[in-house]
Amino acid sequence: SIIVSILSKYILSGKTSFSSLKSIILRWFSCLRCAEMEPFIHGLFVPLMRPHEIRLRHGTTVFSTQAINSAISEASHGTLIALMSQLREVHKAVPMHLRNSTDLILSVMFQIFMRACKRQDIQNDELLRLKILRSNSLRMIARIIPIVKFEGIERHWLDASECLINTVKGLENECSGSQEPAVLCLLSSITQRVDLIKLLENPTGHKLLEYVFAVLSSPKTSEPCRRTILSMITMLLNSVNSELGNDCTVANLSEKIAAGVRMSLINELKRGRIPTSKQFGEDMLSEIQILEQLSKFERCSPWNICMFKDVLEMACTKRLNSGKRTELLVMLHSILSALSLDEQLRRESVERLAFLYATLRAPCSRRALLDLFKALDYSQDGYRVRILHDLNAYLDGRIGEVDHGRRIRAYAKLQSRWGGEDETSMQLWIYNSLHDICSNDSILRNSAKLLIYRCLEAVSYTHLTLPTILLV
Repeated sequence: SIIVSILSKYILSGKTSFSSLKSIILRWFSCLRCAEMEPFIHGLFVPLMRPHEIRLRHGTTVFSTQAINSAISEASHGTLIALMSQLREVHKAVPMHLRNSTDLILSVMFQIFMRACKRQDIQNDELLRLKILRSNSLRMIARIIPIVKFEGIERHWLDASECLINTVKGLENECSGSQEPAVLCLLSSITQRVDLIKLLENPTGHKLLEYVFAVLSSPKTSEPCRRTILSMITMLLNSVNSELGNDCTVANLSEKIAAGVRMSLINELKRGRIPTSKQFGEDMLSEIQILEQLSKFERCSPWNICMFKDVLEMACTKRLNSGKRTELLVMLHSILSALSLDEQLRRESVERLAFLYATLRAPCSRRALLDLFKALDYSQDGYRVRILHDLNAYLDGRIGEVDHGRRIRAYAKLQSRWGGEDETSMQLWIYNSLHDICSNDSILRNSAKLLIYRCLEAVSYTHLTLPTILLV
């Protein structure tokens, strides 16, 4: 005990010359029992309280909350900043020895945070220190969240709820930088524990989460912050109790979550990035997976027509490589499975995507396009979809090998019934023919040419509109 008391003076000294000695002493402290660390714990909190106000009883720190509140209200900003710096350093080096003092640290950090949120009669030169106090106190709380008891944080959480809401209001601006804001780190730490999610199942918690989800809508949100928020949503979805159904936090905020996630997805697409599950790993859902899970809540419509149109336009953008375009086509298929489009919009979508039959080369891309057209089909007999599948047939069991016979028969079938085609169908056949004109098979190439000639003949006595590339 005497040795710990003497060495603690070096640890708690503000002299930089002791930095190398500090690391050696802290490594030795990590080998001691928690009960032997009482002099060090006393010294750590000396700036706030006298030694007799902190006691270790059966290895657990016992303290007076009133004494803490009084000490923090009287301490200077510089003293509090220095205290938090030491706590952070010690917690990083010997976290196990502070485990029994988590209630004390939690109480001190929340009191410092609430004091820093009071800005009455504060000079401009002190505003920066207040910001440092708020940030460091929340980050320290986030550090000890994994080992804190629910009862230990519940009371402090309720007392600080108003300050937390005021802090999270400025989250959107803070999330534009590379470093995650302290309040976001705190909320993220809470969602990592299922039992602590109860802290968010109230009007205050809902308000905090609403501000967080709104950050996703901003195009300025940095990638680390975006991933943190998506991870929070993933944990909230994983914590949903099936018995609660539509009465849980996620259900109550499902529309807010969906709105933020939709905009996050659109912003990523506009940047040329297409989020997939492979990029996130098993512990985090992508935007698409989150929206798919939200669809199970009755009060939420995760997909909407506007988003379908936005993704459709992106899929039709000329400056896209084959892989990204294929992923967008798959995404459109997923969105379409949760929507009910009228015939007019289905027809417009088919006409907008038709040119891809002339440009897509990879078998996987063409299969994705065929699957999407099957979902968009508005005909009663499904004839157009069957012909498209025949025109793009591949041999079973042969990866990427064209079924020339089936394709040639499909062209022959079109030749035999030509004349009754509507404008949309004609455009589909022509675009597909433009693709097969480049085929190595002479019979398939000639079949495609013949169909184009038939189209030219039909246009000479009708008012149908041909693809621009064919007119050129």
